[in-house]
Amino acid sequence: MGGELKVDSRPERGSTFYFTVSFPLTGELDETPKEQKPYVTDDFLNHVNILLAEDNELNADIATELLEIKGAKVLRCEDGQQTYECFTQSVPGEFSIILMDIQMPRMNGLETARAIRALNRQDAVTIPIVAMTANTFKEDVDAAMNAGMDYFVSKPLNIESLYGILYEIIKGKEVDN
Repeated sequence: MGGELKVDSRPERGSTFYFTVSFPLTGELDETPKEQKPYVTDDFLNHVNILLAEDNELNADIATELLEIKGAKVLRCEDGQQTYECFTQSVPGEFSIILMDIQMPRMNGLETARAIRALNRQDAVTIPIVAMTANTFKEDVDAAMNAGMDYFVSKPLNIESLYGILYEIIKGKEVDN
């Protein structure tokens, strides 16, 4: 391919491998500005209450910060049982979205989603539940959807993907109202 592969190796210091390769440009460069996503600049999550089910402290801190930057109010639960209890004790409509980790102690995310969907209250059926997990095989996505979840986000979180899903949910609710 007309490139070079090089190595820089020194005893007791390690090795560095690097390469160069040239590829021809095909077509013309697209100079048109890309459409700016609405969630990039505005506080699209203002007045949105999110129930975050995440047992990992670091993941919860990161997710909370990224959501609060966009204006969300976040309540974090550390396991599925606590998430279920928090939702059942909330005022109907108090939460706009649930972000649900799948692998949690006491009740996993699938069990928690099923339990919430089985509650006898309208918001239990309609609240969007977003699955969050590092397990992203088709059977994992199917299991989340079969448990009553509406969306699926892989970990580590791709923030653009998460913001896109949340924006879709919020804008859909505005259209419904």
